[in-house]
Amino acid sequence: MGADAKSILLFIVANVVERLVSMAVYVYLGSAMALLSLFSLGLNGVVLTTIASNPEFNSHTSYRIMLLMGVFDVAQAVVHLTTAIFTLCQYQASRYVQTFLSAIASPSYLAYVLATIILSFNRFVLFCMPSREKQIFSATGNKLWFLLVIACYLTFAGIQVSGKVHMFYSIKDYKWLYDYTYPWTKTRAFIVMILQLSGIFIAWCFYIAIAISLCRFVAVAIVVYCTILNFFWHKINLILPPGVAQTAFMNMMWIGNSALSCLLCLIINGQIRRKIKNIIRKAFNVPVQTSIVQASNMSNVNNTNSFTKLKLDGRPKSD
Repeated sequence: MGADAKSILLFIVANVVERLVSMAVYVYLGSAMALLSLFSLGLNGVVLTTIASNPEFNSHTSYRIMLLMGVFDVAQAVVHLTTAIFTLCQYQASRYVQTFLSAIASPSYLAYVLATIILSFNRFVLFCMPSREKQIFSATGNKLWFLLVIACYLTFAGIQVSGKVHMFYSIKDYKWLYDYTYPWTKTRAFIVMILQLSGIFIAWCFYIAIAISLCRFVAVAIVVYCTILNFFWHKINLILPPGVAQTAFMNMMWIGNSALSCLLCLIINGQIRRKIKNIIRKAFNVPVQTSIVQASNMSNVNNTNSFTKLKLDGRPKSD
């Protein structure tokens, strides 16, 4: 075999190996993205349905805010599942499909950050200024807070579909990218970075104030995770070199964010766990056995209007 033939053969083998490795990465990463997205959707479905179907939960503003956050979590998870399928199938979607998906994913996360700030403010008012809670978070006040979050989503979604900004999911890079050839993209990216980082800073200020008297693990953990996610999203090059590992890490953190609040609520909140167990037992016609102590505790919860009897983390109020 001549030298030229050997060179051609080595070139072919190298290309085949490179393609096989690339396909393996697509399969593994796409599968991981899909599984995590499905987990997020399932978890949100169980926890949010439980909260929404029980008046003792959804009568409180904090739980209503969590429901609103859950809506945006589900929206993001659906987009992540879609991009996971794109990764598995090696399908680069058209510009119109990318615009539609980006108008859901990115504005949903911004609305989620705003809802996180409102949740932290609600906790601050509740524990530090309880006399003002019924005024600031009255029935009308709650509607205004919710409208503010929805307006935030619609504003950025409108910008996303305006034709002046473009984001797309790259199956080659395994991540969402900005197209800076569009006139507003650079400005939009800068504004988003400022909103995300300043929003998390504001939430931290509220929780530091709350921590003087008591600490609420679930809400604080959400802010911690969002802080890490936003820092990595904008400054990941300081931690990991560019490459598959970096993009895979950021993808998984963003997808995992959509399951965070419900996962923490399920782990920490005994009330919600009991409700879910009862729903499952009823679905399978299993008798629900309630001890005298549990019945007494539930009665106390149902007969009080004090939010401190029904914490997000399920723990009794500290003296």
